[in-house]
Amino acid sequence: MRVLQVHNQYFSGLGGEDTVVRLEEDMLRQRGHEVSQLIVSTSTLKGASTLHLIQTIISSVWSRRGYEAVERAIEMFRPEVVHVHNTFPLLSPSVYYAAHRNGACVVQTLHNYRFVCANGILLRNGVPCEDCVARRKWRGIAHRCYNGSLGISSSVVAIQEAHRIAGTFHNQVDAYIALTRFQRDIFVRDGFPADLVHIKPNFSLSNVSTSQPTDRKDQIVYVGSLRKEKGVDLLLDAWERVHPQNFRLILLGDGPYRSELQARYGSINSVTWMGFQSMSEVSRVLGESKYIAICSRWYEGFAMVLLEAFNSGTPAIAPNHAAFPELMDAGRCGFLFEPSNVESLAEAIGHAVSISDTAWREHSAAALNNAAVYSSDASYVRLLEIYDTALEHYCRTQ
Repeated sequence: MRVLQVHNQYFSGLGGEDTVVRLEEDMLRQRGHEVSQLIVSTSTLKGASTLHLIQTIISSVWSRRGYEAVERAIEMFRPEVVHVHNTFPLLSPSVYYAAHRNGACVVQTLHNYRFVCANGILLRNGVPCEDCVARRKWRGIAHRCYNGSLGISSSVVAIQEAHRIAGTFHNQVDAYIALTRFQRDIFVRDGFPADLVHIKPNFSLSNVSTSQPTDRKDQIVYVGSLRKEKGVDLLLDAWERVHPQNFRLILLGDGPYRSELQARYGSINSVTWMGFQSMSEVSRVLGESKYIAICSRWYEGFAMVLLEAFNSGTPAIAPNHAAFPELMDAGRCGFLFEPSNVESLAEAIGHAVSISDTAWREHSAAALNNAAVYSSDASYVRLLEIYDTALEHYCRTQ
């Protein structure tokens, strides 16, 4: 099969969406499929004025450049499937029309909530928000959900509404890929055609450990960007309250919130600030830690770092919302806490560090079992099923 991947990278090109694009490319190539890529980067907008951003977003209602770029790529490569990962803001949904008019079916992975929510993450004032779900998009303008900007928020909502009215999301996409049941439910509630929204979780190319590691340090690790929505402050608040004896908290990551966090919590001796680390170092630390802590305020689509932890048999401490109960098998792979609740998180940490070795091994074994469910082999089979379904839909409707 010939697959054209279409993707608008964000500034760094190192985010979760970018990782999935790369992993799926490798997975398909290794199994004999031909893959070509059309990738643009938002790094070209770095330092742009608000006016320029608004103009860019308005143009992404229908990007002529995006349409023509896909048209050229199809002419050169002749794919059967155009697999779109992100169109915002440089490509636009015009790429769907270009694919259909040039003989290819369209698959769209729903990495975030951009088609539903102005800011793409269903978060407002630090708490999950579903005000715009079920076609109430004007609320995203009223709340200025995109960086507090009325102009940019209005522009993003204009894209959503223009293509809803035009029927783009119903008629120009042959299959959607949601990462979890939770995410699928959000999009179906918003009016996306239920028969076109399929579930295929992310996966990891890392090998799943064949046995439970026995030498674990008494430490809990956080891996990710130090941003407000990631809830690192909640974790540090809870850690300060519990102050578990002989345990350390390891923070792997960097971000705009780091200086503020270190000013508030830098005096806690049991916290180690390691900053940004390579994936090999992340894997090493995960493999020697008792738990990974994930404290996101927002509805994470699919936390790839959770999968990496499970690969090494490391249980998790995570919020009891969005897809986490689903991914953690209702808490069998660790401990769930009430989202954004410091007391509940502190209680979960206290419980996690006090259980017996036997109980910890049960959580670790469940994590390893879950990792096997999200293998590249299982993901490949599911992806090909969705591609076949999309091709059938395209042939039936054109």
